[in-house]
Amino acid sequence: MHFSILLALTTLASALPTPSLSSAKNQCRDDNQTPTCKHISPPTSQTPRLYIVNRPDLSYTTTQTVTFTLPSDASGSSCTLQARFPPQWEIVDTSVLKGGSPLPVNVYAVDSAQEGKEELLATVALASENPEENAPSSPEGREDRVVVVVSEFECREEVSFKFELAGEGEVGFVNGFDEGLRVSGGLEVVYGC
Repeated sequence: MHFSILLALTTLASALPTPSLSSAKNQCRDDNQTPTCKHISPPTSQTPRLYIVNRPDLSYTTTQTVTFTLPSDASGSSCTLQARFPPQWEIVDTSVLKGGSPLPVNVYAVDSAQEGKEELLATVALASENPEENAPSSPEGREDRVVVVVSEFECREEVSFKFELAGEGEVGFVNGFDEGLRVSGGLEVVYGC
């Protein structure tokens, strides 16, 4: 199952100027999923895909909150929120599709204990500037995994993050297990490395 975007609404609007992305919080690296690391994905029933929109031309804006329930052995240790994209994992970014730079995505920590208090953790680009790397038909020879590290934080039993676009357009991808590719990808929390 690949994420498909419906563009039948209208023609795409031009992307707004975007803020510079934090290089410290927007690291792309290969990750061979070290056996000692524990990778926790959100329940696919809750978040089968991340899909965020900022379309002022349509008076339509969405954000998405993703919650992770971590095992008790994670509490107090160091955790990393990341997005992992195996080869051929489709990432839709309307700015990249039009030849522009990837849209910046603001990621907030949401503290449910303080009635939804939000703290900006990072602004990251989830898509690659190369449209071929974002497409489901990307080359088989691409590195095994592309990982975008969003933020590091102290683990708790439950952690929630809100995603919203800092630019104008649409960004999305599938979370969890992809039946067609027979592999998992998308958002995850990693700890115990």
